[in-house]
Amino acid sequence: MATPLDVITLDDAKDYLKVDFPDEDALITQFIKSCVAMVENATQQRLYRREEVVFMSGWKAIFYPYPLITIDEVKNQEGVVQDSGNYSVYDGVVKLPSCGQWQVKATVGYDSGLVPQPLIDAALLCLHYKYNNRGLADKAIVEAQDVIDHIAPYKEFTWF
Repeated sequence: MATPLDVITLDDAKDYLKVDFPDEDALITQFIKSCVAMVENATQQRLYRREEVVFMSGWKAIFYPYPLITIDEVKNQEGVVQDSGNYSVYDGVVKLPSCGQWQVKATVGYDSGLVPQPLIDAALLCLHYKYNNRGLADKAIVEAQDVIDHIAPYKEFTWF
């Protein structure tokens, strides 16, 4: 599976920040991971492919982060794996046969090179802001109008 460094490489980040020395590679790598996570949390979109497990209790439907690639496994509260005929999937929503406790394992996220450019741009703006304003609260970055403008069309509604 991929990592945040498949969305923005260290070299791309250093070019964007105009940093040409290795002294802060670890810090920049940490900021890349943080900024990709911030964009993902703000939009409920996954910028790189990976497996995620969601635990739900009491609902008949699970709203998955976008893009949902495959449902790999659904288990009920007894841990019994469900046949794919026992649930349905439509547009990122997994409809379960009944209310109760469920564990759903799925593959989510964009393939490398298919992440919408505005989401990458938002992560880069976040990276620039973090690098040049170290120590400020992360919330201010997400609320920065430039970042909001880039991610607004990509926000997905979710219940979790």
